[in-house]
Amino acid sequence: MGWKCKLCGWKNDSDAKKCLSCDKRKPKKPRAPLPRTESPIACILLALDTANVTGWAIRVCGLIESHGQHKLYTDDGMKSTDEVLSKLAQLRNATGLPIAVVSERSWGGYMGQGATMGFGYWVHALRGIGVRMKRFQEVYPASWRAVILPGFHDAERSIVREEEQRKACAMVNANRLGDDEAPAILISEWGAYAGEVAERI
Repeated sequence: MGWKCKLCGWKNDSDAKKCLSCDKRKPKKPRAPLPRTESPIACILLALDTANVTGWAIRVCGLIESHGQHKLYTDDGMKSTDEVLSKLAQLRNATGLPIAVVSERSWGGYMGQGATMGFGYWVHALRGIGVRMKRFQEVYPASWRAVILPGFHDAERSIVREEEQRKACAMVNANRLGDDEAPAILISEWGAYAGEVAERI
């Protein structure tokens, strides 16, 4: 009887490729989080919270080097992006360490479109200074928050924002940070010990 789709019933071999709901086309289950490393990963890590405004943070072997946020797609934004890229290149030349990138992955929707475009912008820019595609890692908000903000990974957005501010400000000794800058700092903390990042180095 040929090939069988458990969702659609029997199909012949020629119809199998046209079946968009068959088992062969079901998305793979996300794998379990990898164990976190005992010590910071030996790399220059750029963490991004991407959208029309991008929050960013740079760590070297786990230590915060710099952080900030800026709008993309503006003259000032392009200048700020160039400054971040220059900083990364200088650190790479000074330390000999590879550059790794962690970016928050969007669930989709209207906000997700901006995040996806912002990530594409940064990928293009970082590729321009020689960052290899294998060095890029995306992480869902709930995944990094479960580690860095335990108990807040599924809380209301306003509550999460305040906790992000509290914890990120404590890390960098600041009174207040940008709304996208704070999560970028926390994402960098997740990435500095993430097994998912370590396997890309």
